[in-house]
Amino acid sequence: MILDQLEDTADTGNVFVGQQTWSCINCNNPGRPNRAQMQTVKVTAINGNNVTITPGLYMPNWRASQSPGAYWGDGTLPVTGDGVENMTLDSSGNTTGGGIITFYGATGSWVKGIRSINAEDSHVKFWYGNLFNTVQDSYFFGSQGHGYTSSQSYGVNGYTGSAELVQNNVFQHIATSMQMEDHQGSVFGYNLAIDSFNAQAISWALGMASAHAPGNNYLLWEGNVLLADSILDDFHGPADFITFFRNRMTGWEPLGTNNTSALINQAWSRYTNVVGNVMGTAGYHINYASVQGDGSDAQGHQLCDESIYALGWGGNCTTWPPFPNCQMNGCPQSDPLVATTILRWGNWDTVTNGTMSNTSEVPSGISLYANPVPSSQILPISLYLSSQPSFWSTPWGTPSWPAIGPDVAGGNIAGIAGHANMIPSQLCFNNSPADPNYPITSQDLTTDPNVTSVLLFNAANCYPADYATIMNVTPLPGDINLDHVVNSLDYSILNSHWFQNYAPADLNGDGIVNSLDFAILKSNWGKTW
Repeated sequence: MILDQLEDTADTGNVFVGQQTWSCINCNNPGRPNRAQMQTVKVTAINGNNVTITPGLYMPNWRASQSPGAYWGDGTLPVTGDGVENMTLDSSGNTTGGGIITFYGATGSWVKGIRSINAEDSHVKFWYGNLFNTVQDSYFFGSQGHGYTSSQSYGVNGYTGSAELVQNNVFQHIATSMQMEDHQGSVFGYNLAIDSFNAQAISWALGMASAHAPGNNYLLWEGNVLLADSILDDFHGPADFITFFRNRMTGWEPLGTNNTSALINQAWSRYTNVVGNVMGTAGYHINYASVQGDGSDAQGHQLCDESIYALGWGGNCTTWPPFPNCQMNGCPQSDPLVATTILRWGNWDTVTNGTMSNTSEVPSGISLYANPVPSSQILPISLYLSSQPSFWSTPWGTPSWPAIGPDVAGGNIAGIAGHANMIPSQLCFNNSPADPNYPITSQDLTTDPNVTSVLLFNAANCYPADYATIMNVTPLPGDINLDHVVNSLDYSILNSHWFQNYAPADLNGDGIVNSLDFAILKSNWGKTW
């Protein structure tokens, strides 16, 4: 069932749910017109006029004046318990929009172990009325060109839905890896996002983790390695109560000069929580925080772009001019409430070269939704996992648990004083061989000098413990990429790791890839299982 209510038609001075767009009204929201505050729930009991739901209401601003309502989606029965697993989907020849994999009115369904290549629009789209779905252990490569040959290119795109889980995935060479538009209560955990590809302007990052429309609330980004900026923008409308916890947030990637703050929190997106993150890029970021009205938007807003935080600006480190098609609530202007409602605690950054736990950065004195000053600098290991997940162990090592945070020491990611380790999805990315069927061309490098090869990704190789319960047959020795046949692709992997300690190709388990492993592969050449 979908719950909704009318949007705010004027700034409330606290939580504000209202649409703003340069091109169309309601284009970002497939729900009912002018009712962007939504939540998808499951009905667990009906007793007369009393309806019991799960999860409970997230937002604190449901109220009679906004005519709250409930309806059964589009009237079709939900899809339940369906999954897409362990295959490659190449959409290079598809020139129409939509998701390669689309959830529509789905609950308890999943995507796992997928390699998806060159989406025209989105690799995975949560389109309408979704609840309790999972995208995990997958690899998403490529955009056909955000703003170039494609109007938009996303990894996981959430239009409407609640309580989804997106964890332990690799997003590579995609405009925006995780783009949420009217999503509530969802978790994005332990993903790697690398090479934010914007074809129209390679220097302009579009956001690895992004809230891009009204109705986004209570989203959690935890434990991710985000190798560019993260953004709560006001292009279509604001987001509320968004949390970033224990992420590595670089802000900058090579060639970037615009939208390069580690966290960009634009106007109207309030009550953000930023706790235990490792932020910034040494040698690029030189300013701790750019706050609307402080002058850091001068001279092409370079200082703002070189800040760890950009807070409260109406646009990209500036205030939008009065475009004639700023329709519903007017062009977003600078918003001082962003800086006064955001909670920042226990974050390490490259500008101060230290962990900031300042009481002045805790909104303990505001009239609504105040946070008390934490009594300790001790952080939880996770906000959603009770123990180390099954995908945590890889053939290339088991990261510390937690992997990222100001309390982590001796980490293997350079330039941040040892406060972060490579997470499993990053280890998988770094150790998976290139797929020779997708060579990098000179045109690729001209379009994006940061591009690297499509990988021969195989989730069962990268996360063997996570697949122990479903891989109930023994793979044929020599089928290194687990595509159920021993062939030249397996030989290519073996050959590329010759005389190395590479577990997937070390077929006899003696600690080195050599002629003994080749003999095993050769003995099963051409066989299937």
